[in-house]
Amino acid sequence: MKSLKYIRKNVAFIVVAFFLQFGCAQKTIKQKTASDWSKVRERLGVEGIMLMQEDVNKKRPYQGSLLHQSRCDTLIALGHNVSDNYQEKSTPYTKIGDYHIAYPFLEKAYQLDPEGSLYYYSWLTLYYYRDYERAFALLTEYDDYTPGKATYAWGENVNFLKGLALRQMKRYTEAIVEFSTYIKDEGHRVDIYTFVYRGICHFHSGDSAFALKDFDYTLEKYESCSAAYFWKAEVLAQKQEYKEAIRLLEIALDLVKKGHIKTDPYMELFDMPNQMQIEDRIKEIEGFTH
Repeated sequence: MKSLKYIRKNVAFIVVAFFLQFGCAQKTIKQKTASDWSKVRERLGVEGIMLMQEDVNKKRPYQGSLLHQSRCDTLIALGHNVSDNYQEKSTPYTKIGDYHIAYPFLEKAYQLDPEGSLYYYSWLTLYYYRDYERAFALLTEYDDYTPGKATYAWGENVNFLKGLALRQMKRYTEAIVEFSTYIKDEGHRVDIYTFVYRGICHFHSGDSAFALKDFDYTLEKYESCSAAYFWKAEVLAQKQEYKEAIRLLEIALDLVKKGHIKTDPYMELFDMPNQMQIEDRIKEIEGFTH
């Protein structure tokens, strides 16, 4: 059974939340004066502010709702975890694709706390905003905070992410260096798709031998990797080994139809061929054989 103290704290929080929504002559966040905020701070107290932050962190109420945004605004106005709450305000807008709304909040969070915000912001700039130059700059800045140590942005190795950004900018030689650093640092924990991406960079830089080596290594470790079959086929097609290229593409197509394709529910991943792309590529290469 909940303690009386816990119940009182939550009842007090609900009362203050009502006050914030409908009190102060129903003033909006922007309309409240310093005196108003002094009253809010006094009514909430330290425990109330922490409880409000706990609700925001746990996405209660539902992230992106007016009440959730209002609580973020309240905490910002009270000077509590300001950078984190600007970032929290941005998140639902990023998820629904309203980047023009999300971006200014992220920039404010970054300006207030560069090191703290870059864990999320640098990763987001690469995968969601697809601003590769900006992403590379942010990832490099974040990496510089921990020289000589592996750094992670939103759970992914920064060298790997820098490699992706460089690959998208067609700076293949530099990307290979970043992927190789990640492979060396992570050892057996490395994401097997790193070899696919490094192979793609070798392929685009004209080094087919190293590209094939990376793709073959991937398939040795993960024989159902449709992307490795697809990109190995691209190398062979460039070498005019069309029959073998088509055979590999047909394997890739079968694997994709069975669901062997790396995906993410929120975004399109780089260089992961889908069914239509593979089918179109088969037809294109078949045209070279006639």
